[in-house]
Amino acid sequence: MSPEFHLFIIWSNARHEEEKILADIKSRFQLLETIEIKWSSDLFHKNMCRFYGLDFRANGMDLKRRGNAPFLLVLVKDLSPKYETCLTSSGYSHININMLNSKERYRTWAGDPFVIHSTVTPVESRHNLAMLLGISVDDYLLTYNPDKTSQGNYRVIEQELIGEKPWASREQVFYILNETLSYVMLRDYKTHPKDLGRESDIDLLVDESSLHAASYILNATKEFDAVLNTYMFNVIIKKESIPFHLHSYQYIPAKWLLNILKTKIKGKSGTFIPAIKDQFFLLVYQLYFLKLSVKAKYHRILEELSTEIYGDSQPKIFDVYLDKTKKFLHDKNYQSFNSFYERQSTDIYYDLAKDHLSYLQLSDLTAYKVDLWKADKGAKFFLAKTKTGQKVFIKFLFNGSKKVKKEFELLSFFNGKHPDLFPAPHSYATSAHGYQFLITEFIEGEYLSKDIWGSLNQTKKIKLLKSLESLLIAFSESGFIHRDLDPSNILITQNSKVYIIDYEYMIDTREVVIKKESYVDSDLTTLYLLGEPNNQAPLEWNDYHSIISIFDLIDPSFKSTFPEFYNKMNGLKQLPHNTYIENKNDQKFLKNRIKNRIHLIAKKVKPLSEKIKRKLQA
Repeated sequence: MSPEFHLFIIWSNARHEEEKILADIKSRFQLLETIEIKWSSDLFHKNMCRFYGLDFRANGMDLKRRGNAPFLLVLVKDLSPKYETCLTSSGYSHININMLNSKERYRTWAGDPFVIHSTVTPVESRHNLAMLLGISVDDYLLTYNPDKTSQGNYRVIEQELIGEKPWASREQVFYILNETLSYVMLRDYKTHPKDLGRESDIDLLVDESSLHAASYILNATKEFDAVLNTYMFNVIIKKESIPFHLHSYQYIPAKWLLNILKTKIKGKSGTFIPAIKDQFFLLVYQLYFLKLSVKAKYHRILEELSTEIYGDSQPKIFDVYLDKTKKFLHDKNYQSFNSFYERQSTDIYYDLAKDHLSYLQLSDLTAYKVDLWKADKGAKFFLAKTKTGQKVFIKFLFNGSKKVKKEFELLSFFNGKHPDLFPAPHSYATSAHGYQFLITEFIEGEYLSKDIWGSLNQTKKIKLLKSLESLLIAFSESGFIHRDLDPSNILITQNSKVYIIDYEYMIDTREVVIKKESYVDSDLTTLYLLGEPNNQAPLEWNDYHSIISIFDLIDPSFKSTFPEFYNKMNGLKQLPHNTYIENKNDQKFLKNRIKNRIHLIAKKVKPLSEKIKRKLQA
């Protein structure tokens, strides 16, 4: 393989080992340059969030462990890169194991996994360098010219991440986007960046993960534009606020979008644009299917593209363009839409899952429980087979952050202690686009409901309740609280065995298996509504109470029919816990703050959900 540019960061709390680490780096890689970088103390937290693309409000300990003093950026070339599919902190990924092994070695020397960072793919290297120094890898290598510069050059700089100050120009914004974001321009294919946005918004087509990353890269707040069904970012360029609209799977068929991003080209203006045929079909698609206003300039653009693709023989009328576009969508098996809002297709997520799970060597992928798929970017479910023929269950999340890793660790812990009560974990994975996959043993069953409960005889009901009791006690004895018990999280097999699933919001009150920073809640509205209607009260959770509440709802005679179980659940207590909130000691303040936030949501969202209605009435 060709040599690759990569980088290491030695955060300040690891600098006691920097001489040893730098000596090892020199022995394994071509050392290009070592740069000491100082971030201002009041912006250090923000810089870290933007660099990692994570909200560290919920992971304050991570920041403290890295340190906030000046750190070392070490730029290297790996002359003989080696790639393997490995299990990392983000799941299974195809990465440069030379960089991974070195990073793990230096973390061991420093005594903490948080104090050393390294890139493991060229995509990550381009992003990191652009954010830290505001320069592309190609331009850095051209300027630095390592073949003519002595190794080990050392310099000290004091600067924040790129974009912290207002962007200098549109050209600068797109120079950085070219290194950090997977995008193409929409419509303004030939417009130079310096002229973009002067008369209208800037429109980009991106994949789902880029919607999350863009906020950190552009240093702009993400807002949903309900009118255009897209996300808007107001980017400060000099003293001017320029709206950037980012469109994704809600805009065009997912398979087509992914192919557009794979086959994109760099236009003469320096921005990424779709390939010529995609430019033509995409513009027709926007004008017809998405009902955009048809301006004269768009007709001129279509005429030019038609001539470039088909020559002068084709009639230059919109109906001909439309017929060609419909045929293109049909031939490529891209789902076409007659409505702007028809987006929740099983095929979209099936194709995404299939594309991103190929390196795990899973086969026979099929959609599962589609009726329970959560809308928009919520969880989607699939089944597949491993190389050994084992049937596995797949939970697919968009930008699941640490949720998938946490669920995998919890399942590993519980299955290790009680293999008869919990499904066996298989693996977890993160794709290059940020999609998250949790893969476990498949348990065939139905979710608890009034009908399922009613279909069981007395013997099976008693067996089910005993199984459920064992599960809850297993949680409680180890110091865990599920917090989100709901009929859809209780799985019942044909022989009345019970499994409790979905550990996204579970907490470890003793912080033995999972530390507090891995489950704290930064979304206060979600926290306030969590566990409804089965929790004791907002911000108060008791799994025993939740189970009684669930059965009271599905069986009004439950208390009198099963008094022993009912009384036992009511008598059991769980360990107290402190849920991380911005003002721990003032519940009234927090509740009022969340209520105000829900009122703001209510003004924007129609019709109101039942949960929000209850909160407004409380």
